[in-house]
Amino acid sequence: MSRRVSRRIVRVLRRVASRRAVGVARSLTAAVVATAALAAPPAARAQAPVPPAAPRLGARSGPGTCRVEGIWDLVSVAVNGKDQPLHGRRERKFVDRGHFMWISESGRSAVVPLRADAGRGPADSSRATPITGGAGTYSLAGDTYTEHLEYFFDPRRERQSLPATCRTEGGRWYHTYSWPDDPATANGQPPRTTEVWRRVR
Repeated sequence: MSRRVSRRIVRVLRRVASRRAVGVARSLTAAVVATAALAAPPAARAQAPVPPAAPRLGARSGPGTCRVEGIWDLVSVAVNGKDQPLHGRRERKFVDRGHFMWISESGRSAVVPLRADAGRGPADSSRATPITGGAGTYSLAGDTYTEHLEYFFDPRRERQSLPATCRTEGGRWYHTYSWPDDPATANGQPPRTTEVWRRVR
């Protein structure tokens, strides 16, 4: 091998070694910087912006006095400040993790015809109690509680949202709302209904 070729090979090897050394040095520098950053006290570390969490069903937004998760029984109803007798009607509402469901049992029973078994005489009848109810999801923003109806005994209300002012205090839930399209609306003001619920659990 000639000396000229040998010198070229040596120069090439030196260049390769130099490039590798630079790469190793850069890697070591990055490692040292990262280690120093971890070792620094928390107050000295740069705080990267944290993206806001995605909103959850039933999540609270801002301060308020509305804590509705639980099981509730209806105690009273007032429309425009006037008490409405329940006449034995019972209602229960379940609120949990962004979902709600309520069921209502009328205090008045009705006669329901029953089909007679073959060969056992005429059709009989029995007294039954009408049951109604609804279910869906809800959201909270301060003291505004909004139900998003997915199921409702009146299908015209399904897929509607009903906002209400909300306050919970002393095991009671004060729930005030108005249906914008209530047929009893007078002078552009729909009736204002206030329900009081008692916490069962």
